[in-house]
Amino acid sequence: MSQRINKKDLAFLFAIKTGVSLDRASHLISVLCRTITSEVNAGNEIVLKGFGKFYGRDRKERTMVMVQQQQKQLIPAKTIPAFKPSETWKRTLSRDRQHFE
Repeated sequence: MSQRINKKDLAFLFAIKTGVSLDRASHLISVLCRTITSEVNAGNEIVLKGFGKFYGRDRKERTMVMVQQQQKQLIPAKTIPAFKPSETWKRTLSRDRQHFE
């Protein structure tokens, strides 16, 4: 069974693996997240070889039907954040999961 790792847990793991302090690791993760967010918001793609790609995905305008009120509502087009894992990571994950079955 997999477990959920939050930002604090990730900072702890990062600190152990790199030898930096927990505060420094937490700060670096925060800076990374803010940088990815601001760059994707600016329309840029962040590509980390062997990991994946962060980008903005355009979502088309669509109509939502509200059954209870018997009304249609127009949902405007917008850009949403997206992530696509690398093929290398997908192969590794698939191979590692087979060991647990």
